[in-house]
Amino acid sequence: MSLATSSPEPLAIGIDIGGTGTKFGIVDRIGNVLFSGEISTRKHPTVESFINDLYDNLYPLIEKSAASAV
Repeated sequence: MSLATSSPEPLAIGIDIGGTGTKFGIVDRIGNVLFSGEISTRKHPTVESFINDLYDNLYPLIEKSAASAV
């Protein structure tokens, strides 16, 4: 799903992967944070489990941003 085509204004996803925590959010074109979340970076034994956890937590925010644009 493309955020740019499902909403009237372009949105962006930002991800900050830190040593202990990963923060992520969806922002509008002027930088207002519309939705955000955070997961632990260290608790994952593999890169794949980190990516899966990030996806599981970020995808609902993408759905919320698409729903709020309608």
